[in-house]
Amino acid sequence: MQLDGVSNLLLQFTIGNQYMNIQEQIKFAVETALIDSAYPSNLAYRPQFISNNHEAGKKVLSTIEEELLSCDSFAISVAFITMGGIVPLLQTFKDV
Repeated sequence: MQLDGVSNLLLQFTIGNQYMNIQEQIKFAVETALIDSAYPSNLAYRPQFISNNHEAGKKVLSTIEEELLSCDSFAISVAFITMGGIVPLLQTFKDV
């Protein structure tokens, strides 16, 4: 499996003294997020559940915008979306 043409790129994240490529980092991060929270992994690759939480001041839209503005590229897939759901993201898409 190749991820955006960089599957052999080594990053500066280590477990012990071993460098890991992106694929390994994603595997470790999924293990941490979904199976064992004590498993060491790179926070940047951990999947997260996001939801609107008005008490904490967090919104799904804000999280998506932050991620889009900090990425090099993105792919998006949705099953159902309305114009009301996409219009707030149009300017962010232009900025990316």
